[in-house]
Amino acid sequence: MIKEIGKSKWKGFKVGNPVRKGTECQYEIIADQKKAMLCFSFNKAGTTTIMAKGSNVAISQEVLRGLQKKCLSPQSQKSESYSFKNISKKRAKGLIKHLNSITRKAPQVKSSTNNPSYTSYAFVGNTGDKLRVTHYTNGVVALQGKPVELYNEALSYLSASTQVTQKQIIESTNTFHKTDLSQYDVQETLKTFLPNCYDILDETILKLLSPSICLKSLDVLVPDYSYHTFPALRALEGYIKLALSNKGIEVKAMFAEVFNQGSLKSTVLQKTIDKAYASQIERLYDYYRHVRHAIFHANQNPKDTKIITTREEADIIVNQVLSLIDSTSKILCA
Repeated sequence: MIKEIGKSKWKGFKVGNPVRKGTECQYEIIADQKKAMLCFSFNKAGTTTIMAKGSNVAISQEVLRGLQKKCLSPQSQKSESYSFKNISKKRAKGLIKHLNSITRKAPQVKSSTNNPSYTSYAFVGNTGDKLRVTHYTNGVVALQGKPVELYNEALSYLSASTQVTQKQIIESTNTFHKTDLSQYDVQETLKTFLPNCYDILDETILKLLSPSICLKSLDVLVPDYSYHTFPALRALEGYIKLALSNKGIEVKAMFAEVFNQGSLKSTVLQKTIDKAYASQIERLYDYYRHVRHAIFHANQNPKDTKIITTREEADIIVNQVLSLIDSTSKILCA
């Protein structure tokens, strides 16, 4: 299958025989006269992790993407569901509007007059993942699907609501990802990583961070750990926006409204932001734009998209986000 995928993308593509090294099975691949490496690691539970290695990692990542589409698509994962109670009609409509804004296809809509009556929206993400959102007239919003792009977007949107608790966010993550952390476990971990600001950090940021803490405990090997970092990076985005909002600067849609490359625009600096405050915001945004955009940027060429192939790499990103929030809090949360 590696050969099939490679030949569909490059002329003269070659793949060597597998070489066993410890628990890994390595394949040397050649494309455009450049050598790269794919490593397969198999565990007793029958799951497999595939890592792109070598000096020309862009080549091996391209083949890895092809393998994901053929063997490890979202459809191969088990669908789960979780219901959030006491969600206002306005918040539920906002969730549907948000998911509509990030998907190219309109959802399939189904209504029922059963008691309680409901309206169900079946979304298909731009990467093929599916999420059904059902809004009941009794205030319940149910998510049903797989823990990929749309689920993460829905969870982060709901995290911003005061009607949704941290406990619910953790329970949803446990349900969809088969983790088993309590709210106490997550809170204690966050206190360890955020010693300077846990007690003063906005509750929404703590809720956004919670799934990434839960996923640190996930013991299953997966081919792409990018979505383990999504909640932490969304929390960083929220933290930057909150720091700007505290100075009267609202980001309505895109960070491009207030940033020019990695620096705050002069029109923003002319407001009430002092140099020390601005420097910390720019430090956060510089990290955010380089890391998050490489992994999740919606309009990015797939060839330039970074795949996180190990849990260790995902943990590094999550830990860096936590460190950035904590180290900048002395100025931004003062």
